[in-house]
Order: sequence, then C-alpha cells, then structure tokens
Amino acid sequence: MKHRYKFLLGIVLSPIIALAFYIAFLWITYIDETIVSGEKYGFRVGASKEEVFQNVLLQQKEHLNLFLYINYGDRAGDYIEVQPNSISLQEVKNHKVWTLLYDGEGEYFNVLRLKFDHARLAMIYRHRKYFELP
Repeated sequence: MKHRYKFLLGIVLSPIIALAFYIAFLWITYIDETIVSGEKYGFRVGASKEEVFQNVLLQQKEHLNLFLYINYGDRAGDYIEVQPNSISLQEVKNHKVWTLLYDGEGEYFNVLRLKFDHARLAMIYRHRKYFELP
C-alpha cells in the first residue's frame, strides 16, 4: 500500500517539478538591460560607427544566423533586414538605430539594439527571452 502511494505521489509531483524547472530556466536566461557607459556584448559605448560595424561583422562569425535590422521610416514596411556581410557601412551609416537579430530574419526574441548619437554609439540594449506571452 505504501509503495502505491509513493508511486502516485511521484506521478503527481513529476509534472509540477518539471514545470518549476522550466519556469526557473526561463527566468534565469531572460535578459533585458540597457548599457549607456562602458563595454558589453562586444561593443563599446562611444565607439564610432566604423568600429561598431566591424564588431557586427565579427559577431556574424559567431552567430551564423545574424541579421541586421534597420528601420528607415515610419511605416510598417520601411526597414532593411539583411545579413551584415551583404551590406556596406555606407548603406547603414546614416541610420541612428541598428538592431542585431541573433536568431535569424524576422526573429525578435534575441536582439541587441545599438543606438547612435552624432555618429558615436550612445546606448546598447540587450533583450533575450525564450517565451511569448499572450
């Protein structure tokens, strides 16, 4: 009789424990931070656009699915989404915000946003999550 209760208890507790571990994983791996001074993720606040673009190309060697997303207008379709090695610095130099999509084209759950002020990197914003809320 005791063994049957332990077995049933194990059946009931196993999904609860698995769910708790999954929630802990999501919480531990979640990143949402803004850097306005210093260096992080391979980029340095205050760096020129040329330096940043070179670092983007280096990031692409580590992250083969890396895409560069640049919004150039107010409308929904006003954006460029390309792999960094297929575009030149001259084509993106005039834009103030560059977003790196680490998981590939159209994937916005693992991104690094680089904001420029007067041709210098002013802010690094990192966001990563493995879930979507309704």
